[in-house]
Amino acid sequence: AIKEIHPKLREHGIPAILLKGAASFCDDLYGDVGARMMGDIDILVRPQHAKRAQHLLSQLGYGKISDRFARHHLPRQTKTGTPVAVEVHFQVAYAQAGRIIPANLSWEQSETRTWEGLTLSVLNPTYRLIHNTVHALVPQGAFIQSRISLLHLAEFDNLSCRYAQEIDWREWIRGATNQGLRKQFCAYLALAQGLM
Repeated sequence: AIKEIHPKLREHGIPAILLKGAASFCDDLYGDVGARMMGDIDILVRPQHAKRAQHLLSQLGYGKISDRFARHHLPRQTKTGTPVAVEVHFQVAYAQAGRIIPANLSWEQSETRTWEGLTLSVLNPTYRLIHNTVHALVPQGAFIQSRISLLHLAEFDNLSCRYAQEIDWREWIRGATNQGLRKQFCAYLALAQGLM
């Protein structure tokens, strides 16, 4: 699906950043593509390109399946006859989480990877780790409700190990501290160390 979608966006001049699980394919983060379960492919585009990207996906056979309101992405689209779902993001996250990793900062903190002959953009290791942490803790009150995903913790551990020399831990904690989430980030780090 990435091989189908990315060239279509590029052909129409729409820059995109692969987020979360989709990014893990670009650097073979797990060493086995089957090791990372995915519910959908998350792609960040600039706000002015979001509707156009959605239209291009519909040209590829993707249809809208959810009218569920989302503040940071368009409704999820799936391709009939496949298990593939795509979410076109115009922000990485919203509200408190979005203030830690705003979309403009995501574009500044992205880098390219070559995968299967494609040149793809992903967040740099520090911001992938920040996004992982924010996504695991803030949406749907996961931390408050004591629901921490082992999938997210495993990815945190894999990113931390793979990019140990590149991650800026001061930057990782800075945004959390500024948004009153320092304790939550530190608890998440302790869980990752203890369980993974």
